[in-house]
Amino acid sequence: QAVGSGGGGGERAPKRLKASVPTSAAQWSQMQAAGRLAELSATVLKEYLRAEGLTLGGKKDDLVARVSGHIQERALQDLNAPPPLALTGPAGGRVAGCRKTLPHVLERRASGVPSSNYLRRGG
Repeated sequence: QAVGSGGGGGERAPKRLKASVPTSAAQWSQMQAAGRLAELSATVLKEYLRAEGLTLGGKKDDLVARVSGHIQERALQDLNAPPPLALTGPAGGRVAGCRKTLPHVLERRASGVPSSNYLRRGG
């Protein structure tokens, strides 16, 4: 028998590839939707729970259920959230009490040029 051959005679099972660690809320949601949270290590699941301020204790199945429940809860909150404000409104994109349109005002602010109201108030 050769040195370092292991001597077991049987073949080793191929190594399982580790699941990639999600880094964004979207990736966590995708893993949850695909039912792949159980592929993550308990350490990774606990990192998520810690970041979200949730309980860390329990067996791995408990951690998976807690993370999955939190992701579902967050998705429901996102569905019930009010829509973002539109840049244009009933006044044709004009800011109330201003002759300029909102995109123009935002462009001026981004360029660092102070508005005339800012100059009148004295800073």
